[in-house]
Amino acid sequence: VVGRYQAMNGREVRRVFGWDCHGVPIEYEIDKTLNMSTHQAVKELGLCEYSRRCRGIVDKYADEWKHTIERLGRWVDFENGYKTMDLGFMESVWSAFKGLYN
Repeated sequence: VVGRYQAMNGREVRRVFGWDCHGVPIEYEIDKTLNMSTHQAVKELGLCEYSRRCRGIVDKYADEWKHTIERLGRWVDFENGYKTMDLGFMESVWSAFKGLYN
């Protein structure tokens, strides 16, 4: 809403697409694929392998989302988009929290 308001008032607003890669939707998809619960999958595969497979799910759907969003007519920058699983994104969030704390 804030971005739209600023754009309507003549300001330039960057429209960058992002993917929320944490939480239940990704875990649900990987659990369905593996046919086991998150707890069981982490126990059997190990945390690193489970995380790698979750990242694969995100990458799998990224192209589908790009196609869908473009068909809906949204003008967003996919090339400089972010995924919440990217280290740079996570570091920026922690940096913001540190700044607030200080």
